[in-house]
Amino acid sequence: MSNKVINFEDKRSESIEKKRRKFERLMFDNLLEVYAEVEEGEEIFPISLIDISRDGLQFEVPAIRGQKGPFSTDDVVNIRLYFSSNSYLPAMIEIKHAQEIIEDGRAFYRYGCLLDKSQDSFKPIGSFIEFLYEFSEYSLTDRSHKKANSL
Repeated sequence: MSNKVINFEDKRSESIEKKRRKFERLMFDNLLEVYAEVEEGEEIFPISLIDISRDGLQFEVPAIRGQKGPFSTDDVVNIRLYFSSNSYLPAMIEIKHAQEIIEDGRAFYRYGCLLDKSQDSFKPIGSFIEFLYEFSEYSLTDRSHKKANSL
């Protein structure tokens, strides 16, 4: 028999973190669209948001053969978090980590960034992030076969 002591608070925190990341993936893949703004030429292009936390976020973009990644460490980038087809919250991020990854036959750049909390738009973004944390902790998984009746 093992004498290992299980810290239930750590296990609970780990479970909540897994739930938060799973919910974020679902939301980022199906609801929230994020674009990076490129100042030269005033273009925007989609980025895939991977994770967002109280301090920063992680995103990735496809790697194009023969081209260097679009961002470097310490770059400051404006992004747009779209919550509908034509309304967004602007955010400013600073690239802290850049990595080229090849996974499952696809090549992409993954970036770890700090969020600029001094911008006015960080207030609603911060509230959104807090919602994600709270949702992860208090939401329940529907395991029943009950169906809602439509009116």
